[in-house]
Amino acid sequence: MAVIRQRTTVFNKPVGVVRTDGGSQQLGNAISQAASGLQRIAYNQASSEAQKKGMEVAQAAEESRITTINPETGKPEAYTAPETFGVIAAEAYQRVVDKRYETSMNRELKLKSQEIAIKYPLDEASYNDIMGDYIAQMSENAEGKYKQFIRNTGEAWLAETGLNIKTRVQAKAREDAGNSVIDNVDELGMSLLNASANNGIFLKQGETISQSDRIIEEAVKLAKDAVDAGLLDTSYINDTKEKLEAIAARGAIEQILSETIDSTERSQLEISIMSGGSNLSGLSPSVKKLMEAAKKYITPINKNGLVAYARSSSVSYNSIEADRVAAQKKFFEQEVNDLFENADTTAEITNNIAIQSMRNMMLTRGFDGATTEDYFKAATDLLNDRLKLVSNNPNNLFATDKIKLSEKNKYIKDQRHAILRPFAVQATLEGNVEELQLALASVKSGILNLPKKLTTNQREFIKALNRADWYDADEDFDFVNKLLKTNIDSNKKEDQNTKTKINILEQIRNFESAASKGQQSEEDYAKIMASINNNIDLFKAGEVIKSTSKMETAYARGFLNQFSTNAAAKDINNLGLALRLGLSEGQPDPKFNSIIPKQIKMLASSVLNIVKTDEQIRSLASHLSALESAKSEQENKYAKEQLEIIQQTRVNSGGGDADLIEDRKRADNRVEAFGFNYSQYNSLSETQQKALIDLAVSAPSQKYLINDLNALARGDVIQGADSLLNVFTILYDYPTATDPNDAVLRDVFKQSLSGPVKQFLLDVNSIKRNSNESTQTIAATLYDRTTGPLAQAKLQSVFGESKNEEDFVMSLGIKGMNDITAQELGPVATYLALTGKNQEQITERINDIIEKEYAESKHVIDPQLNFGSMKLTRHSLEATIPNEEERDFFINDYVEANLPDGYSLYADNRKAEVAGTAAYSVFAQSQKDLDDFASEIKEKQVYLVPHETAQGVEYYTYFVDNSNELRPLYYEKEIFNGPLERTDTELTWPKFSKNSQEMNEFRSKAAEKQKQEDDALVIQEEENRQKNVSIIKGMLTPQVTLGRLRR
Repeated sequence: MAVIRQRTTVFNKPVGVVRTDGGSQQLGNAISQAASGLQRIAYNQASSEAQKKGMEVAQAAEESRITTINPETGKPEAYTAPETFGVIAAEAYQRVVDKRYETSMNRELKLKSQEIAIKYPLDEASYNDIMGDYIAQMSENAEGKYKQFIRNTGEAWLAETGLNIKTRVQAKAREDAGNSVIDNVDELGMSLLNASANNGIFLKQGETISQSDRIIEEAVKLAKDAVDAGLLDTSYINDTKEKLEAIAARGAIEQILSETIDSTERSQLEISIMSGGSNLSGLSPSVKKLMEAAKKYITPINKNGLVAYARSSSVSYNSIEADRVAAQKKFFEQEVNDLFENADTTAEITNNIAIQSMRNMMLTRGFDGATTEDYFKAATDLLNDRLKLVSNNPNNLFATDKIKLSEKNKYIKDQRHAILRPFAVQATLEGNVEELQLALASVKSGILNLPKKLTTNQREFIKALNRADWYDADEDFDFVNKLLKTNIDSNKKEDQNTKTKINILEQIRNFESAASKGQQSEEDYAKIMASINNNIDLFKAGEVIKSTSKMETAYARGFLNQFSTNAAAKDINNLGLALRLGLSEGQPDPKFNSIIPKQIKMLASSVLNIVKTDEQIRSLASHLSALESAKSEQENKYAKEQLEIIQQTRVNSGGGDADLIEDRKRADNRVEAFGFNYSQYNSLSETQQKALIDLAVSAPSQKYLINDLNALARGDVIQGADSLLNVFTILYDYPTATDPNDAVLRDVFKQSLSGPVKQFLLDVNSIKRNSNESTQTIAATLYDRTTGPLAQAKLQSVFGESKNEEDFVMSLGIKGMNDITAQELGPVATYLALTGKNQEQITERINDIIEKEYAESKHVIDPQLNFGSMKLTRHSLEATIPNEEERDFFINDYVEANLPDGYSLYADNRKAEVAGTAAYSVFAQSQKDLDDFASEIKEKQVYLVPHETAQGVEYYTYFVDNSNELRPLYYEKEIFNGPLERTDTELTWPKFSKNSQEMNEFRSKAAEKQKQEDDALVIQEEENRQKNVSIIKGMLTPQVTLGRLRR
C-alpha cells in the first residue's frame, strides 16, 4: 500500500489565544446555536406556507373585485388582504392581486382596442378619440401605479393599433389607386372591343395610327405609370399588352363573322386564325381584307382562345342560318297549304302547287338567294309525299273505295301532269324549244344532255325532271313534249292567267296578315274584292266563295284586333257576346243585351254587316275568346306586377312582416339595391348601417341575413360572421320606441329564426364577450358540443322521464303554459339541454323568451295564451308595427276611426278619467257613486285579437259586454249609393291589417314626405357649403391684397 508522507503546513495568520473556558461553557454555546438553526427552519417553513396561502386566496378572488377600482383607495377592491393574514401572507396576496390586475387590464385594453379597430378599420382619428376616452375612463378612479399601468398599457395599445390602422389606410389607398388603374384599363378594353368591331383596326385618312392601336398605347402607358409608382407588379405591363391585343382581335373577329357567307367560310376563318392570319384561302374578298388588318393582333399566346371565341360566336350565326332555311321551308309549306284550301281535291290542287312554285321562280323575291331549283324542289318534294300517300291508300283522297285501279292510275298521272304543266309552259316562253326537246329526250334515254343554249331556268327544269323519282319518262314525255310544241302565244296567255290568279291569292294572304295586326284598310279590301269579282272565270265556283269569305272574315277580324289592342278583357268578352247575339240560331239569353255597353253593340253591328254566315260569326267569336284570354293573362300579369311594386314599397318603407317569407325575399331585393349587405356591417358607415337595420326591422333579408345566421348556427364557415352576430344582437333586443320610458325590447326576427338558433347565437355572443376567439371559431366549437354523444347524455339526464320535449316544457311548471306554446318552445329546451343547461337554467331562459316574445299590449289580447294575462301576445302592435308614427296611425286613424259608434279602443281609459275628475268627485258620496258616474259612459271597450294568415297577421275586433265577457264585434253596416242615399245594410265584423290599402297609402305618403325632407336637407347643406365658401373667400381676399401691396 502506498505510504502517505506527512507534510509541514505553514499558516500565514496571527497566532490565536488559547481559551481558558471550561467544557460546560462550550456545550451551552453549542445548544444555543442548534436552537437558532431550528428557529430558522421553522420560520422559513411558516413563511413559505404564509406566501402559499396568500397567493391561493388572491388567485381565488373574483375577477370583478380584481378589476374594480375602489374610488376611496385608488386600488383594486380585492387589494386589502384578510385581517388574519400576517405580513408575509399579505405581501404575497397583494403581489398576486397586482399581477392579476395587470393581466386583466392588459386583456381588457387589448380586447377594447380590437373592438374599436374593427368598427373603424380605416379611421385612425375616430379610433384614437374613442380608445383615448376609454383609457381615461378606466384610469379615472385608479391611483399611483395602477393609474400609471392603465395609462402606459393603454397608450401602448393605442400607439400600436393606431400605427396598424395608419398602415392599413396607406395600403388601402395604394390598393385603391392600383384598382383605379385596372378599372381604367378595363374601360379602355371595352372601348377597344367596340372600336375593333367597327373598322377601328384600319388607318383612316390623315391618321398615322389606327384607333385600336391608339387605345392599346394609352392603356399600356397607364400600366407602365402604375408599375413605376409601385402600385402594381411589373408583370402588369406585359399582361395588359397581351390582354388588349386579344381584345382587339376579338373585336375584329366579331366584324369578320358578320361578313362571312355561310358556315363553311366560318370554319375556314378558324383555320386562318390558327395560322396567325397567314392562311387566307377559302375566304371572301371582304373577309380577307379584314383578316389582313387583324392578323397583327393574333399572337401564339392568344390564338387558341381566339379560335375558341370564333367557334362559340359562330354558333349564333349558324343558328341564324338554320333559322333562315327553316323560315324558307315554312314559307313554302304555308303557300302550298293556302293553295290546297282554295282548290278541289283533284289535279287542280297539284297544279296550284306548281303554279305557286313557278310564280316564286319568276318573281325576284329571293329569300336570301334561293334559286329556281330550290323552289322546284320544295314543290316537288311536297308533291312526292302526296303521291306516295295516294299510291298507298287512295281512300284518303277519294270518296269511295270502289274506284277501279285504272281510275287510280289516271288520277296519279293527272297529278304529275298538273305539276309539270306550269314549269313546261314557262320553259317554252324562254325559247330554245328544239334544244329543250333534245334535253327532254335525253332524260328519257337515261343519258342527260344539256345543250349550251338553254337558259338557267330551262337547265334547272330539265335537271329537276331527271332527279324527280315521280317523273314517268314513258307516260310524261309525250305530255311535256306536246307542251313544248304548243303555240307560244297560247302559252303566254295561260301563263298570264296563272300569274293573275296567283297574284290575287297572294294579295288575299297579305291582307289577312295585315288584318291580324289591325292594319287592314278599306281601300285594299275593296280593291281585292273587285279583283276576285272581275276574274271569276279564273276561279272555280268553290274557290270564289272561299276567297270572298276569307276576305270578309279577315276584314272583320281586323276591326276586332284594333279594338282589342287597348280594350280590357271584360270589354272583349262583351263584344264576343254582342256578336253571338247576331247569330240566326242558338242566340244567348236576350237579357245579356242590357249589360253590353252601347259603343260595343255599335261595333258589333258594324262587324256583322261585313260577314254573312253564322260560321263566320262563330269564327270571329272564337277569335275574340282567344284575344280575351290573352288580354286576361296580360291584365293578371300587370296586376301582379303592380301588386308586387306595392308590396315591395311596403317592405321598403317599414311595413314588412318577418314571419312572411315573401317579405323577407323582398328585403333581399332591397339589400341588392343598396349594394352592401349585413356581412359587411361592421365596416359600413353609420348611414349604411342604419339603412340595413331599418330594413331588417321591417323584414329581415332571407338571403343576406336569415340564411347566413342559420348557417352560422350550423357551424358553417361564412363571410362576415362578426358583423352578422353584431346585427343579430342589435335586432334581438330592438327598442319599440325612441323614448326609453315607452320602449319595449323586442325580437325583430319573430319566427323567421327558430328558437334554438336564437339561443345558439345568444350563447355565441355571451362567449365572445369573454373570449379572444373569433365568432366563427366559437360557433363551430359550440355546434360540435351540441351534436356529440356527450350532448345526448346531457339531454337524457335533464329530460329524465319526459316522453318528449313538449312534455318536458309542460313539466317545468311555468304559469300559463299550454300545449301550443310548449310545442313552440320544445326545440329551445332541447338545445339548452344539449349545451349542458340544467332544469333551473332552462326554466329561466324560457321565461326570458316568454317575457320578450309575448309582451303585454295595450290594445291586443290573445285568448289562446294564458301567461297570467290575455294581454300577453306575440302579436302586439309594438311587435308587428315597430314604427311609432305608423303604429299611431294604425291605432287612431285606421282602427279607431273605423269602429262603429259606441265602441272604442279607449273606452276604459275615458271611464277612468271621468271617474277621477273633480266635478264628479264633488257629488260622489262613496266609491260606488264614482263607479256609477263612470258607467254613464256607454262606450264599449274594444280589443284587437290576432289571427295569423298566409299574408300576415290580421286583427279582428272584440268588445267587452256588460257581463264583462269578450264577444265578436258584429254590427249592421249601412251601404250608401252616393254620399246621402242609403241603399242597404250588411252584417260586418271589422278586421284590420297592417298590409291594407289604407296603411300602404300612409307609408307611401310618409316615404314621399321623408324624401322631400331629405332633398331639402341636401339643398340646405349645399347652400351652407356655398355660404362657407363665400365667407372663406372673403377672409382670404384682404390677405392676398396685402401680400400684393407688400411685394
